[in-house]
Amino acid sequence: MGNTILFEDFTSTEVEEVEPSLTYEDGYSTGFEAGIAQAQATQDAISSEMLQVLSDLSFTYAQARHDLLKSLEPLFDSICTALLPALAQSSLGPQLVEFLLQNARDLSADPALVVSAHPSEVAALKSHLNAQFDAPIQFEPDGSFEVGQVLLKHNENETIIDMTEAVENIIVSLSALRESQNDLKQSGYSNE
Repeated sequence: MGNTILFEDFTSTEVEEVEPSLTYEDGYSTGFEAGIAQAQATQDAISSEMLQVLSDLSFTYAQARHDLLKSLEPLFDSICTALLPALAQSSLGPQLVEFLLQNARDLSADPALVVSAHPSEVAALKSHLNAQFDAPIQFEPDGSFEVGQVLLKHNENETIIDMTEAVENIIVSLSALRESQNDLKQSGYSNE
């Protein structure tokens, strides 16, 4: 039994405070300053890159709107010259039927109804309305009306359905879009 093992005694409650060495403090502050400088350089690089990307992507709402309206001009022209007049003419009969159905209660009490329209539309309106209603409807051709205008007379009430005016309002709205596009050109933006 000659060899005895000695273990370190940990029962002591005294804590030995060790002061960091000056070289450690110098290294720490140098590393801290270098880290802050590196972080700032990285932040500056990111900001510069982001600014460059935003400058490259200067595709604004006005430019997008201009390009879209420019590409839609042929469609607007087709709508204004061909589609709208044809739709107005073909939807006049259904518009009258819808109006008459909404006012069916008034018509049931006194079915006397007079429809005045442009002479070229009277035959089509007569066949369309007579197919939908059993009530007697009197049709009067009136040369003072434009194609697409109809006057409904029932008792003392008169109602005008004017598809021509509706078409004109739509054309004016589409023209306003074009004018706003021209305003963009005059204000200095041109993508052409």
